[in-house]
Amino acid sequence: MALLQVPRPPSRASHASRASVASRGLSLYSVGSVHSVRSAVARSHAGFSQPADEWRPPVLAGALGTSIPRASHITAVYAILQALFTIVTGTFDVYVLAEAEPGKNHYGYYIISFEFVYVGNAHVRRCLMVLALVSAVSGIVLLVVSAILLRALKTEDERRIRPWLLFMIFHTIWRTFAFVFSSIVNDMYFSYHGVMCFLWAVMVLLNVYGWLVVWSFFNELAEVSKLEDIAHLKLTERASSLNTTRPSVSDWERQSLAPSALLPL
Repeated sequence: MALLQVPRPPSRASHASRASVASRGLSLYSVGSVHSVRSAVARSHAGFSQPADEWRPPVLAGALGTSIPRASHITAVYAILQALFTIVTGTFDVYVLAEAEPGKNHYGYYIISFEFVYVGNAHVRRCLMVLALVSAVSGIVLLVVSAILLRALKTEDERRIRPWLLFMIFHTIWRTFAFVFSSIVNDMYFSYHGVMCFLWAVMVLLNVYGWLVVWSFFNELAEVSKLEDIAHLKLTERASSLNTTRPSVSDWERQSLAPSALLPL
C-alpha cells in the first residue's frame, strides 16, 4: 500500500531566503564577496525573534552610503589602527611621567622637553600613570580582538565577533574616563594635551558608531543562523518520520521469505 504523501509547506528559512533575495534582485553572481547573500537574507528578518519588551541596541540598515558588511571591515581596520595608537601614546605617557618625576636627576641630552608633563600632586601623577599603563594594555588586547574580528568578518562567523563587541565597550568607556580625567588635571595650554583631548573625543564617537555597525552585522548573522537551525531541525524531523513509517529492506526480505509467499498460486 502506497503511503499517503502530504505536501509539506516550505520552511520559513527557505521561503524567507527566496523572498528576500528575489525582492532585492540579488543572485550569487550579483552580490560581492563582502556583501553576501547570507547577510541579505538576515536584513529581511532583523528583529524577527526579538521580544517586544526587551531593549536591544539599534540595528543599522546602512552605514554612510555603504553596506553593513563593508562598513564592518572598515571598522575592524580602524580598530587595529586605534589599538596601535593607544599602545604608542600609553607607553609614551608612562615614559614622560616617569622621567619628569620631581627630584629625579637627568643626565645627557633629550630630544623633547618635559615641561608639558604634570608634576603636581603625587597621587594625581600615579593616577595618570595607571591610566596610561592600563590604556597601553587595553590597546594590546584591542589589537588581538580586532585581528580576530577581521578574520571573523571574512568567514561570517558571528561567534568570533562577540569578543570584539564586549571588549570594545570596556575600551571605549575606559578611554572616555581617561581622556576626560587627563584633560581636567593637565594644563591645556600645551598643544600635546589639547591634541590628545580632541583626537580621543573624535575617536570615542567613532567607536560608538563603529560598534553599532559591527553589532548590526552580528545581529544579521545571528538571525540567519537561527533560520538555518530551524530549517535543519525541520528536515531532521521529516527524515526521522519517514524512517519510522516507511518499511525497510529487511521488512521486505522477511515478507518475501514468509511461508505464505512460498505457496504456489
